[in-house]
Amino acid sequence: MDLEKIDKFIWIYWHQGWDNAPEIIQICRDSWVKKNPGWKIKLLDINSINQFIDIKIKKSTLNNLCIAHQSDIFRLCLLEKYGGVWVDASLFCIIPLDNWIGDFISSGIFMFESNTRLTIIANWFIASERNNVLIKKLKLELLNYWGLNYFIKNKLLNKFIFKLVSPILNFNKITARLWLNILVMKYIKVYPYQIFYFIFEKIISENEKYRKIWFKTPKINKYNCWPNQLINQKTNQILKDKLKNEFIPLLKLDWRLANKEIIQENTLISFLIKKYL
Repeated sequence: MDLEKIDKFIWIYWHQGWDNAPEIIQICRDSWVKKNPGWKIKLLDINSINQFIDIKIKKSTLNNLCIAHQSDIFRLCLLEKYGGVWVDASLFCIIPLDNWIGDFISSGIFMFESNTRLTIIANWFIASERNNVLIKKLKLELLNYWGLNYFIKNKLLNKFIFKLVSPILNFNKITARLWLNILVMKYIKVYPYQIFYFIFEKIISENEKYRKIWFKTPKINKYNCWPNQLINQKTNQILKDKLKNEFIPLLKLDWRLANKEIIQENTLISFLIKKYL
């Protein structure tokens, strides 16, 4: 187990501030705190993020991005500078990091694998050593994408153009690289939500140096961590058996139900609280 490769930081971001985080999100946070007592948990929000990183992008450009795209930048900047583990706020920790992450960080980086039509990774959990070259490259390309291009701000026009071009560009992984084509960026001037994933895939496909790093990285499919049920539904036996018999280090919960503050009995979230908290 190669835990020496990684600094023991856990970065968790909730844009609106942790005092305003829904109960489900706070439960997820507590799972990381309880399961990882030897790690430094850094709870970040929009008001504290600048205490840790200096983002090399215009403030106006950053402010025009949605929260998800802002956090894409934050996670890469933090991991490059400090290393550690980025954890999306809706992830629930099942297995302590000390018990598994060292076996998966041999390449200096770990992300869950994705095998969808368009993506090869999930970015909601990233473990990385400090100054990892692949994280550096990904950060550079992402900052250049947002900082050097002008995108249509009119929402109706943006939506109209996106609806026209996305069936073509989002046909498969190869066509998705065209979102990063100079002519597409210059004249189409709209962007896909999954741009982080498309940049990563393009880097891996076009550069042997980075491709070797990714191929060396041990793989866990992201779907292993999906409960395939809503948090307010009764925990199904299939999930219970999976948690008992398979290697599932965390669960990605659907926080869109997070505003339902009352935790009801015999639901997925109540089961997780009783068993793991």
